[in-house]
Amino acid sequence: MKKRLNIILAFAALIILLSAQVYVISELYKLRNRVFIQDYGAEILDAVNVLEDNTGNNPLHNVYIELNRLASDILFDIPDYELQSDSVKTDVIKEFSDLLNENEQVTESLKLYLNERNLDSEIKTFFYIHNLKLLNFNREYPIFSDTDDNNLFTQNPVKKNAIFLGRYIPTYDYFRMEVSYYVDFNNRKKIVIAEMSSVLIILTITLCAVLFVYLRTLRNMLKQRKLSELKSDFISNMTHELKTPLSTIAVASASLALDKIASDRKKSKELSEIINRQNKLLNQMIDQVLDISSLEKSGFTLSKEKVEVKPFMREIIEAFRINQSKNEITIIEEFDIEEGFVAEFDTYQFTRVFNNLFSNAVKYCDQKPEIRSGISLKPGFIIFWVKDNGIGISKDDAKQVFSKFYRGNLDLNKKVKGLGLGLYFVQRIVQAHGGIVKLESTPGKGSTFTIELPLNK
Repeated sequence: MKKRLNIILAFAALIILLSAQVYVISELYKLRNRVFIQDYGAEILDAVNVLEDNTGNNPLHNVYIELNRLASDILFDIPDYELQSDSVKTDVIKEFSDLLNENEQVTESLKLYLNERNLDSEIKTFFYIHNLKLLNFNREYPIFSDTDDNNLFTQNPVKKNAIFLGRYIPTYDYFRMEVSYYVDFNNRKKIVIAEMSSVLIILTITLCAVLFVYLRTLRNMLKQRKLSELKSDFISNMTHELKTPLSTIAVASASLALDKIASDRKKSKELSEIINRQNKLLNQMIDQVLDISSLEKSGFTLSKEKVEVKPFMREIIEAFRINQSKNEITIIEEFDIEEGFVAEFDTYQFTRVFNNLFSNAVKYCDQKPEIRSGISLKPGFIIFWVKDNGIGISKDDAKQVFSKFYRGNLDLNKKVKGLGLGLYFVQRIVQAHGGIVKLESTPGKGSTFTIELPLNK
């Protein structure tokens, strides 16, 4: 419960840190954006002032002349009563807007000004018309007002971060207009983000470091939890496994003390054999525990020797057959090597490897066991493989089947005895020889264990 609480608190702290960094980046972006608008806005206004000083007029004066000519043509071409219709008003305001945006020459001057100062000149200017009236001999014809809800003409809304250049109210012979002039930078976001790059890199590195530490800590905690569970399972399982032979020995020993049993030589012999078998089983379990303790400290101490492979395997198979004489077991040899072929390995440890593989093939089989034991060669390697017709291993279990104390099928484990160390020893022994173990299995169709062992040159 305490570990889970620590994980939740650590995760909450990570979320808070992530939220804080997002907030910092957001506020920094807003600040840099305001600075950008302020700095570039000042440059743009300076450019407009320079343009006014150079021309002595409003920088939009030339386009206003064109608009005045357009207004004159409209007034003389369209009767008064038609100027009151909404469709005509819409056409008129659209013509004014198009002419204003297409013929103004301020934008090019602004781009030249910005280029001279090595500033970004990818800009887009636009006008927002607030009010337009046509004039004819002191008579006014209202065409458009942005405060009028009945307008049919719609303009693009002003962008939030567009730089306001000024509000102009030109009054000429044939029109009066109120218009605002804006400029927007196409690369504004890129420029602002580029200016923030150093801060973003530092924040990203910090976040990655914190995330790495968190995930590493979480992984270690989960690993420790799993090891603790495995340890508890192992102790519980070992206690159960030790009690079984001890109980059997205790009952058999007590029976031998009875006069009736003692006088029956056949019964006494059977009980003595039971005690002997259970004693061997106890010794095997104790040896496994001692072996794993020794292995964790110093690893395997190998006593390699040159061995004729075929006779060695046949001896192991025959001994296993004798040991399993009560079970109907079929072991098929598929040795694809020549007689007298020699390899170098520790015979004692490899005997343990194959006894474990054969034993598992019998334990985890729900039908008459059939085992195929094969040997073949490939350049630089000798290949041993053991194939069974057992219940198979699921993909999830296959990933952990070589782990210490791991026993996959919980329901089956209640019926099959063991400490979860057999395949762990198989892999460690093979690795100590410089080889690898591979597993191929399909649930319900058996398993194949393949050992690739390097040959000495």
